[in-house]
Amino acid sequence: MYRRMSKPKIVIWGADNYNTLGVLRSLSVADLDILLLINGSKQGVATASKYCTKYFAAHSIGEAVKYMVENYPEQNNPEDRAVLIPGGDGASLGAAENYGLLVKRFHLMTTADPRTLINVTDKLVMGQVAEEAGLLTPKTQVYSIEDCEVEVPFPIILKPLHSTGRVEFKTKQLNDIKELESFKKYLNPNNRYLLQQYIKKEFDVVIYGCRLPDGALVLAGHHTLERWSDDGGGSYGHLSPEIPGYIDVNALTRFFEIIDYKGEFSAEYGYVDGKAYFYEVNLRNDGFCHLSFQAGANLPLLWVQACLGMPLTASPKMTKSVVGINEVYDVINVWRRNISWIRYKKDLREAEAFHFYDAEDKKPYKNMHKRMYWEIPFRAILKSYRPLIVKVINKLGL
Repeated sequence: MYRRMSKPKIVIWGADNYNTLGVLRSLSVADLDILLLINGSKQGVATASKYCTKYFAAHSIGEAVKYMVENYPEQNNPEDRAVLIPGGDGASLGAAENYGLLVKRFHLMTTADPRTLINVTDKLVMGQVAEEAGLLTPKTQVYSIEDCEVEVPFPIILKPLHSTGRVEFKTKQLNDIKELESFKKYLNPNNRYLLQQYIKKEFDVVIYGCRLPDGALVLAGHHTLERWSDDGGGSYGHLSPEIPGYIDVNALTRFFEIIDYKGEFSAEYGYVDGKAYFYEVNLRNDGFCHLSFQAGANLPLLWVQACLGMPLTASPKMTKSVVGINEVYDVINVWRRNISWIRYKKDLREAEAFHFYDAEDKKPYKNMHKRMYWEIPFRAILKSYRPLIVKVINKLGL
């Protein structure tokens, strides 16, 4: 029979945003000792939640690691170790890069060899592993300013691959070679980029899951992303317990077996003509995972229970189909005339899964609602002019 003398210790490591807020809410249903370890400064989102009883703000990965080493002693018994849940790529890579310091203190979401996680986070390497596993992937190539020959058919998506300094953009769609040549003036000659075949998707699909410590693969369901906001995230879609037939579960399983990853994940695809093109997998807690929590699954708690040898009482699968919406940022789609105001209000009424709102925990939503009046226009401007802004800042040496 399972017995524990003290509360299990959990560290949620990431920015003060809806990702870490979602993990807090997911774990609030259990009796746990939770610390929110913030990357950067306090933003009044997760830290404003009634479930956040203690937090520490670290302004660098090194400072965060130092805090964990000083406050969470090594434990020979794995059941006495804390559980570290990363809420972003920075935290995920930080844990892998400091594996030796953390592995006897925490249960980590990582690969058997932490160097594998570091390598596969490179989008080019990830695509190669995906092809080896049998996943359908868009054509890609590495690109820099000096390159002249483009082998990927247009239209294409340009993504930063290895960056020095500020990142000029997240993704940029280019329809022909003239547009690429014109956009090259914004690119950093020291950086490398990924050219990827543009998939004229009908919608994006995210599969939420968790590979448990014993290697069992749990798939909570799927989430279609049908609208996007200027923060780069999906802002409207549908969540469902089913795994669609167009998702090759066997190939996805092989992907995780090849890299031997254990932990939460989200696998992203683009759907077109009955096929799902694999984009990438996030090897950590996904920012939208708490939407699946509102649909009945609880992957963060399932991971905690599996790591600590507790009874697996957390739901591994969504229990209902729901509409999910970013109730703060989705309105940009009205401004951009992607949808009507009537459609937006209808979708908002039908939604049951939200990024910030919770009737029992209203402060994060109230804070974000106050910010939306200046932040949405700011994000819209930044999205349009970010490459130019970064180019000017770099020329000024700022």
